Amino acid sequence: RIGLGRRGFESVVVIMGKKANKKGAEPSNGTPKAPATPEAAAAAAPTSWQETLDLDPEKKAFEEKKAEERLKKAKEAQDLQLWTNQRRAQIEKAWKKEQIGKAIVIKKWDKEVEQHRARAMAEGVLEAVDYGDGCWWVNVGKDTWKEIGQQYLCTLCDKQLNDCTLGAHIDSQAHKNKVAWEQGGSSAAASVPAPTAKAPPAAPAWGPA
Repeated sequence: RIGLGRRGFESVVVIMGKKANKKGAEPSNGTPKAPATPEAAAAAAPTSWQETLDLDPEKKAFEEKKAEERLKKAKEAQDLQLWTNQRRAQIEKAWKKEQIGKAIVIKKWDKEVEQHRARAMAEGVLEAVDYGDGCWWVNVGKDTWKEIGQQYLCTLCDKQLNDCTLGAHIDSQAHKNKVAWEQGGSSAAASVPAPTAKAPPAAPAWGPA
């Protein structure tokens, strides 16, 4: 609109324009604004957790730090479990080796004891019987039983013995001497050669030299 008026002595031309559009009114070009559709809103929204973090750098840095800490803890737990498994395997291997070694020693010991027992039985040693009361009883002959404190009794030396002392006893010189004496001769006398008899001195010669 164009209005004419007077202000003092001058003519003033006033151009009256349209009022400014209110909020939400149609644009000045007269084209109506299309409303946002759900599809368009969904397309504009983040589609993944990573896109959400990309929109917030501070939160993204925080989450990345947490992820690094989780990875670090997982690696430490994995290393600890690996070390534990290796240590357990080493202990089991050492234990098996020790058990095998013990079994070998026990087997060797049992074999030696059997050899000592067989020899001792032939050299005057009697094996006692344990009746479970902590005492050993040995038959010394003619159904005569004698109570002793150990597993064996050497009748030649009157010594009470066990598996640990049996071998050393039958190898002792004192026992060997008594065995030799029992069998009809002394080992000490047998080891010393008999003295050689000297020829009597020649008779003196009589008559002129």
